[in-house]
Amino acid sequence: MIITLIFLALFIVVGAVYYIFGESIDKSQMARNLDLSIDGLFKALGIVTVCIGLISMFPSQKLVGISNAEAMAGDQVENLANEKETNEKETIENKIKADESNNAEGDVKETLDLTTYQDGIYQGEGKGFKGYITMEVEVEHGQITRVEVVDHRDDRKWFNRANKVVPQSIIDSQSADVDTVSGATYTSLGMINGAEEALNKSRGE
Repeated sequence: MIITLIFLALFIVVGAVYYIFGESIDKSQMARNLDLSIDGLFKALGIVTVCIGLISMFPSQKLVGISNAEAMAGDQVENLANEKETNEKETIENKIKADESNNAEGDVKETLDLTTYQDGIYQGEGKGFKGYITMEVEVEHGQITRVEVVDHRDDRKWFNRANKVVPQSIIDSQSADVDTVSGATYTSLGMINGAEEALNKSRGE
């Protein structure tokens, strides 16, 4: 488009010169001068065209180089961001796994501490209604096999009511964490606390 406009402008200038000065200048001389002028103009136009082409090439190559550099830089930034995100995700996952493992180990340890009894016969005391009640607990193969009252001072009526329920409840649950007996609450508490003390001894506490 630019080259076409240049050609058009040259022809207009040449025509104007010929029209204005045609009458006062020898026709043959004018023609020779016009031919030389046109030839020179075409040569100059060719040089200008080549220069324009060369000039237009360099910015394009420069822009292409800049675009490629920007694209590479963008890829590097994206790769670094993805790598950072992956590392952070792996760190979080490892931490979660470690916490879960520690919690699981803690739960297992706590369970073992609460349920593992050493074999033997152990005694403990708990305060009843009129005094302390002495309990005896026997453990075989890590299990509670016998719970008995060996000494007490409570009234027989309330004692018998509690004694029918509490010792067997401890054996059944394999723990001293059992309910009291209605109507013999203090006697029941004495038996339960005495058995718990005996079981604590079986765990080395």
